[in-house]
Amino acid sequence: MPTQPFPIDPFLERWRKATGAERANHQLFITELCQLLDLPPPDPARDDDTQNAYIFERRVDFHHPDGATRRGFIDCYKRGAFVLEAKHTGKTPGTGKWDKAMLRAHGQAVAYARALPKEEGRPPFVITLDVGVALEVYSEFTQSGGPTSPIPTPAPIGFDSRIFAMNESASACAPSGSNRWPLTPPGYRPG
Repeated sequence: MPTQPFPIDPFLERWRKATGAERANHQLFITELCQLLDLPPPDPARDDDTQNAYIFERRVDFHHPDGATRRGFIDCYKRGAFVLEAKHTGKTPGTGKWDKAMLRAHGQAVAYARALPKEEGRPPFVITLDVGVALEVYSEFTQSGGPTSPIPTPAPIGFDSRIFAMNESASACAPSGSNRWPLTPPGYRPG
């Protein structure tokens, strides 16, 4: 059931200040973002993964050619929709170190999507989140596990394709053609 949305300014201000570890903040951030967007939050997890269609910490098993198996956990998963990998990079958005951290997060999210059981299929979206900083969205609509493409911003918006920037420096520094689009345009000041 959708929740009552709350104003964006307090949300932005609250999460700009987040400096804790990813695991300490990503679930609360995603839950509050769902509330802000008037979307249902993830469901409680169950022991049976076939029942876990929209949850935090979805288990996946990586099967290696030598027969070994390694377990991983998707930070947020919605069957048939997306895999989200959350980070708290602590890096300055737009710098080489930040870009590398986000590309590593993207690679991890893609690996999780490919490790999902075949009967669940691959989700069309891969999302990377730097808590309180940026949300990046990639797509792969064949759902075959092939390469993902950044979601571009429609031209009328006039920004590059950064999906979420929590502060002015982040929203002003995305490289041209990236998949990062500011929720708040450059120069935005909470009112």
